[in-house]
Amino acid sequence: MIRAIAIIGVAALAVGVIIYSFFDCLRSDPRDIRGIRRGPWIAVILLLPVIGGILWLALGRPRYAPASSQPARGKGPDDDPNFLRQLDEKRRSEQADAELEEWERRRRAGGVAPNGSDDAAASGGSAEEGTGSPGTDAASGSSSTTPHDSHDQPDDVPGDEHPDDPR
Repeated sequence: MIRAIAIIGVAALAVGVIIYSFFDCLRSDPRDIRGIRRGPWIAVILLLPVIGGILWLALGRPRYAPASSQPARGKGPDDDPNFLRQLDEKRRSEQADAELEEWERRRRAGGVAPNGSDDAAASGGSAEEGTGSPGTDAASGSSSTTPHDSHDQPDDVPGDEHPDDPR
């Protein structure tokens, strides 16, 4: 009984070596096969059942370098610190631009028209507030030397400051 189990085990091992060697030879890249070409190796494996499989594993099978000795693969963009820094700077810049646009939109909606005059003057309000040209101060009637008059300056409202505002 033990003899039968041993014979069946050895036969199963022999068949396993033959099948493994055959399919390993078929799957190997033809440029990497050592010794002879693929066709003769398949013939050796099939004609010399156990010996052919062992010869394939020992002499014909491609030798690949261990994973530790292979050169390191290139990093993906999400592993590169410079790329991540550029993404962060771009995100911050876009966020700052969006905040600036929102701040300007709120400023315009809060009573200052885009041309720098009061909404009351633009809509025909009192003569005292809106008289004068864009380069003239409405209260004093004097001409200013800067292109912006006092109405272009935002009111100091808490929480309304822009992060890049120098004040």
